[in-house]
Amino acid sequence: MPRYQDADLTFETPADWQDRTIVAFAAPARPGRALAPNLVLTRDPAGDKESVASYADRQLVEFAKRLDDFDLQDRRERTLGGLPAVEFEFTWHNTLGVLRQRQVCVLLGKRTVLNFTLSALEEDFPALESAFNSILAGVRFPEVPDRAAVVPNRARY
Repeated sequence: MPRYQDADLTFETPADWQDRTIVAFAAPARPGRALAPNLVLTRDPAGDKESVASYADRQLVEFAKRLDDFDLQDRRERTLGGLPAVEFEFTWHNTLGVLRQRQVCVLLGKRTVLNFTLSALEEDFPALESAFNSILAGVRFPEVPDRAAVVPNRARY
């Protein structure tokens, strides 16, 4: 049985269950705001032989169908923690106002996509980008060697 573990608990799940863990962090709420800026990390199964780019594009198509006044601002390929990733940013309207979201998708192993999503009201978003960039810069995956710890072999003269 697969084991789930975090700092506060441990338990086992049936072998055929998928890990669909959701981790959420919220910034301090500004007075008078109905929405606290937040970062949500989700796990999602990738399709058979699906690349991170095709997964991200599939997500964008779904968002365009489901979110009112969806407007894609940017989509680009990048790396995250040494792995290929796709980042996109978009706005949409909900009952609280215009929401801006920035999402980074990374394929972990062969079948799991991790999605890092920052959400905030559009007017609050610029003040949060530095914090989000810091979080992303600190992402490390055990399967990828830490390049900062690798010292290149230098010839002696």
